[in-house]
Amino acid sequence: MENEINLKSEYYILYYQFLELDKKSLLYGRNDELIIAFMLYYKALIENQKEKTNKIKDRILDKFLELEISPKQIKPYTKECKLKNNLKLHFKEFFEAIKLFNNFRKKIGKKNRENIAKKMLEYRLQYYNFFILDVEKIEYIEYKEKNITYFPLQVLNEFHNTMSHLCSIFITTRSNDNNINRAENHLKRAILDIYKVIIKDFFIIKQDVTKIRDDVAEIRNDVAEIRDLEYKTIGTDRIITIIEVINSKNNKHKDDIFKKYKEVCGKIINFYN
Repeated sequence: MENEINLKSEYYILYYQFLELDKKSLLYGRNDELIIAFMLYYKALIENQKEKTNKIKDRILDKFLELEISPKQIKPYTKECKLKNNLKLHFKEFFEAIKLFNNFRKKIGKKNRENIAKKMLEYRLQYYNFFILDVEKIEYIEYKEKNITYFPLQVLNEFHNTMSHLCSIFITTRSNDNNINRAENHLKRAILDIYKVIIKDFFIIKQDVTKIRDDVAEIRNDVAEIRDLEYKTIGTDRIITIIEVINSKNNKHKDDIFKKYKEVCGKIINFYN
């Protein structure tokens, strides 16, 4: 599914202005709230939801004023830039994966979301292993949900990297083909990250279950097979072309890693139906 992306767009000009702020993210932290707003803005654009697009854009502009980001006169090197790409396909898969993830979050219930949050906090604290961690104290942390809808941090980062490359095409004279390829790769990584977060969260919920149900064991086996396939296909284009892998019988069979991860996530969600 090859399409043209027209980069003569107000969206990319606004995102480029956001990149000016992002240069300071190492000092002050990245503004995830704005990245989420830009993500929803892009979704509304490709779905041609004009009213929603204008509302989100206005919120972004208000946030710019709050952060004292002054609009800059941007002179693109090309008045209009049309390039062959697969971004439409990738963004479709990306937003479907986001929907799948938040469906999973709703179905597992608040208590499981709380357990996942505390376990992830434990993992995060262990990352800074220069002090003794009293894990038991995490259980006493009060858990409050601001919003069930959630976007994993690594997914926001990959979306941001995608848009950074697309802005680079529009604003600079750098290689267009390289930036398109890199944008697509960041988006593909974001899709895989979403599927993997669903799987990891599911097994956090199930890790204390003494007797593993057959359907859970089946999901575990499916994940092990996909991971094995993933390692065998490192360096290949996993979503555009169908991957050919040599199995134990030396017969070629065709697999799509993204499709397999999506199917496993579907089984996980069906587990809560």
